[in-house]
Amino acid sequence: MGDYVRIEPVQNSGALFGLFGNQAYLFAALSIGVVGLIVWFHGRSVVTNGWFATLALGLLLGGAVGNLADRLRLGYVVDFVNMGIGDLRFYTYNVADAAISAALVLLVLMAFWPSARRPWIAG
Repeated sequence: MGDYVRIEPVQNSGALFGLFGNQAYLFAALSIGVVGLIVWFHGRSVVTNGWFATLALGLLLGGAVGNLADRLRLGYVVDFVNMGIGDLRFYTYNVADAAISAALVLLVLMAFWPSARRPWIAG
């Protein structure tokens, strides 16, 4: 897609931004715990937060499972989207990372939106 978006596969054995490299199995174990927490939290929160919580937690769960699958299968996560202009580049990421980032934005929105005006709660 020109210079703005490049498809460049990169092996990331660490966490976000490549921090803590060569720790894929540690992060795989943490991901399993996070998946369990997401499922547990969703079971408790869906009644009070409705479809918006389901969307946010679904994105978070999908991203966590996607990266977990890479870590268990390959020993690293395959990041491949490289965005930027010229030499000014953002970190390389994948679809799972984008889903996790979108989920975090939605969860922060839910946390800071006044409870009386939450449009995502049914009824």
